[in-house]
Amino acid sequence: MIPWIMWHRVRSFLRSSMWMVPLLGTALAILLAPAVRWIDSQMHPVLFDFNVEGARSLLAAFIAAGISYIIFLASALLLAVQLMSSQLSPRVIREFMLDWSYRVVLGLFVFNLFYSIAVLARTAPDPKTIPEIQQLPIFVSTVLNVASIGAFLYIIDYALRNFRPSAIVNRVSAQGFRVIEQCYPLPSDSSEIYGPLDLGSPVKTFLHSGKSGVILAVDAKGLAEHARLAGAVLVLRPQVGDFVAKGEILLEAYIAGDEINDSDIEMSIAFGPERTMEQDPAFAFRVLVDIAIKALSPAINDPTTAVLAIDQLQRLLLMIGRRRLDYQVTIDDSGQNRFYLPKPCWEDFVSLAMSEIRIYGAGSLQVCRRLEAMIKNTVELLPSYRAPALFKELELLRSQAERSFPDPEDRLRAITPDAMGLGGGLSM
Repeated sequence: MIPWIMWHRVRSFLRSSMWMVPLLGTALAILLAPAVRWIDSQMHPVLFDFNVEGARSLLAAFIAAGISYIIFLASALLLAVQLMSSQLSPRVIREFMLDWSYRVVLGLFVFNLFYSIAVLARTAPDPKTIPEIQQLPIFVSTVLNVASIGAFLYIIDYALRNFRPSAIVNRVSAQGFRVIEQCYPLPSDSSEIYGPLDLGSPVKTFLHSGKSGVILAVDAKGLAEHARLAGAVLVLRPQVGDFVAKGEILLEAYIAGDEINDSDIEMSIAFGPERTMEQDPAFAFRVLVDIAIKALSPAINDPTTAVLAIDQLQRLLLMIGRRRLDYQVTIDDSGQNRFYLPKPCWEDFVSLAMSEIRIYGAGSLQVCRRLEAMIKNTVELLPSYRAPALFKELELLRSQAERSFPDPEDRLRAITPDAMGLGGGLSM
């Protein structure tokens, strides 16, 4: 049986690798070219009745165009990565790399290029079989190049639409939604419990023995099964998204009857060099906040983009405020709690969504008014036990406005909620 950690590594590699689809396109072109030649030798289609000189000129033009498509797309992707990193946040690059549209179009270009090369290499009359050149391979190459032109125009339009800040923050927010639904399946409950669990003293402490890194994902079912076999209860001490150095406490076992192997623990937790959204809903907040505070930096000075990010943060806060946020518990078949996975609490999410934006956007009317509207709407729509953390942020926001806007009129405008930042009316 393949260990969970191996499946995770392979899946992560395939999801984030840009070169796998073009490599498959190359292999497919090499396999398809002789197959099409064989079909032509059996059917002898006339099609466009290409002659040798015309066919070779056409194929040479196709190859030159294919190289141009690949160079253009690669250059555009590199430029997009550079612009997104400098204008938005380096954290959005990984999410951009997960988009299959660019990989599929690049794979089509590479497939078309190598197929055209393979056809050109065999485009000559063969007096032993057919006095004319084979027509079907050239026809297929023509069709592929027409498809490449269409894909080229499509990817230009797709990139222009999806490189905009609004599209990027919407994409991050949508991914955050999916992760929240996965990590917090239960509805909100005022009985949420945070802090240390009352399980007594641990009978064994597991230290991280691998490379230092960030926890990306945890095989909760696998760890619960190891705990069941040992008659134990396991508790992960760091959260998903935390950096764990080699030798730090990783996991604690309680009420253990049998020994649990350290290797079983290490094979159930995935580490990496940077955070991902796979099992880390707080990272969606982190990316959106980074976009907002980058937009508020003096070098960029784009508060409207910050407001776009706040729109999506409000959306995520409303969703997560309706979910139960304490420990994620994995239960075995007998109904026994076997594995506890700590998660950020409501106050953590509220502070993450607002604190830095409030500080960096202290002098922006747009940001102050949009945060006021965000807090007001969130308080109205969420259960009352979510309100104290929001009111605390509201007090800090108004205190910040007192210091940032000495003029009474500006101060009054700064603390007036406005869902558009500026331009949405002076009251809500």
